[in-house]
Formats: sequence, C-alpha cells, structure tokens
Amino acid sequence: MNPFRFGKEYVPECFIDREREYSEILAGVQNGVNLVLIAPRRFGKTWLLQKFARESGFPTLYIDLFGILSVRDFATQMAQEAYRLLREENPVAFVTRFLKDIAQYVSFSITAWGVSFSLHPTLPEEECLQEALRLPHVLHETLKTQVVVILDEFQEYERLSPKLPGLIRSAFQRKGGTSYIFSGSRRHLLERLFFTTSGPLYFSAKRVDMSNFLPREATLSYLEERFRKSGKNIQEEALLYLFDLTRGHPYYVQFLSYEVWNLGGQWITKDTVDAACEMLLCHESYNYDVLIEALGYKHLKKVLSLLASKEKEIFNPQVLTRWGISSPALLQKTLAKLIDYGIVEKLHPGKYELLDPLFAMYVERRFGSR
Repeated sequence: MNPFRFGKEYVPECFIDREREYSEILAGVQNGVNLVLIAPRRFGKTWLLQKFARESGFPTLYIDLFGILSVRDFATQMAQEAYRLLREENPVAFVTRFLKDIAQYVSFSITAWGVSFSLHPTLPEEECLQEALRLPHVLHETLKTQVVVILDEFQEYERLSPKLPGLIRSAFQRKGGTSYIFSGSRRHLLERLFFTTSGPLYFSAKRVDMSNFLPREATLSYLEERFRKSGKNIQEEALLYLFDLTRGHPYYVQFLSYEVWNLGGQWITKDTVDAACEMLLCHESYNYDVLIEALGYKHLKKVLSLLASKEKEIFNPQVLTRWGISSPALLQKTLAKLIDYGIVEKLHPGKYELLDPLFAMYVERRFGSR
C-alpha cells in the first residue's frame, strides 16, 4: 500500500515536524489563551489542529467552516460535537438538558452511523448562533475541565454570518474554562479581525504563525524511511531531487512522493521523480488556469511571471519595464492581494516567493521568461 497521504484527514504516521507550533498551541490552551493559527493554503494547519484534537487530551469541538453551509448547519455541527464529547446515549436527554432553550426546534434521527441532529428553519439565525456558542461553556461546567473549540477556515464566517465574530466576543465574557483556536489562510482578513483596533475580535487571541516549509533533514529522513518500509528503495540523488522540487512544501512532499511511489519499481531514480512531477503538473494545470482567471487582477500574469523568474530586485524600474509592469505601486498592490490569498509569501523587504512549487513551475512554463 502506498505509504504517503495527503488531504483533509490527519494521518499520524505521515505527520512531519511542526513541534514548535504544536507546543505553542498546547501551552496557550493550558494557560486558557485563545489562539489564531495563520498559515498559507495546504501548509498542514488542518492536520496540526486535528493532531491537537486527537492527542492533546483536551475535550475539543472541531468545526471546519469551509464545509458549513449555513448558520443552522454551524449550530447543528456544534451540537453534534458536544453530543460526541459527552458520550450521551440518549439524544432526548441531551436535548432536554443542553439545548433546553431551543428544544422545540431540535429534531434528530438515528442511523447506522449514529445520531444526527437538525434545527427547524423557523429558529432565528442569531438565536442559533447564541445557543451554539453557549455549548462550550456548558460542556466545561459539565465535564469540569478545560474545553477547546477549533474553528478551522475561520475566514468563511463572512459567507455564513457577519455577526459571528461579535457573538463570539460576547461568548468570551462568560468564557471560564474554554479556549478558542481560530485558523485560516486569508492573512489580511484574519489580521483585520484580530489585530487591528477596529476588529471585532481585537486583543482577544494570541497569534501563531505557521509559514515555514518543512525542515530538510527531518523530511529526507521521513521520506527515505517511508519508501524503505514499503519495500521500495530511492536513490539518494532522487531523494534530494524530490525534496528540492517541493522545497519542503508540506502538501507537495506527500503528493509528489505518492505519485513517485506509484510510478516507481523497486528502485526509484531521478527519472522517476521527473516523470511523476510532469504528471502532476499536467494534472494541475487546468486548476491553475481557473485560479488565474478567477483572480482576474490586471497585470497578474506579468507579476506571477516576474516572481517565477527569481529576479533579485523586483522593484527595480528597469526590471519592471522589462516585465511590462507600469509602476512599483501596481506591483505592491498585486503582491498584497496574492499574499492575502496565500499564493505569495513575503520573505523580507523586497523579496517575495510563490508558495506553491508546482504553481511556480506552471507559471514559468505557461508565461515564459523575459
């Protein structure tokens, strides 16, 4: 069986490093602090949060807002998580005790997969949210221990209800015994919410950044072991090449290794890695085309091409002229938008990088060089 995994579901044996971030989150929760985990897309923040939920020992309600369709769906998911943590066997008793203020709106069904709750559409949305945000405090009082609420992909709150951050702020007033962990990839939006004076959640959470690529030695050791234990040998040249292509990007370390394992025989060479990379690039090209068209920024293709070229002084007037970019201000504005969407990372003043290594290859090939 292929030993490499990628996707939403946390696989403990495929988790690499992130010791600093995990320790920082654990210490924050132990001290009753709310946290904001900010990371680019596909950098492993969901796996890190799922690892915490499974292994920290704290009762944790984990909600992925990306998969939530409505306010009622959010409240229902909170109720489902509370029911799971309480290990209740009687859904009627659970509703009567923990959802008593809205009991007349709650229904449930019992299937082979367990109990599923739903809320009647006549229940006002604000009441839905208030009741959902009351549950963590009630759980703390019942379980007599610290309770953690993880709201993954928190930037999706805008789609659900603009009132959510303000209501969460109100919930903090009765917080006792609960910690919230918010996470997301829309850096600018999260910074506006939590770290500007006009933000509804200003000064309510400690920031945890997760912007580094995976460490070279730990990743190489992990890859060699996973190939070897699954009955395949990877040449050292191929192993180093695989890491260099992915630059230690968490998602692509797993994704490219997965394809290399599928393509390779007992001995994996640099040619195998090349063939797998070409296959991935072909597979992802359409998605990248769609992404660029969806963003639709003026001069976007020129800015992306400039970044992929690895020019050292991208704000130099001669460089801008060569790439057809009219001014430093236009470049700065486009970079700010790309950073907000987790496509570009600012390494230091004047130095920016495309985070997705495969996307960088695509841009270089698709739009060429000057």
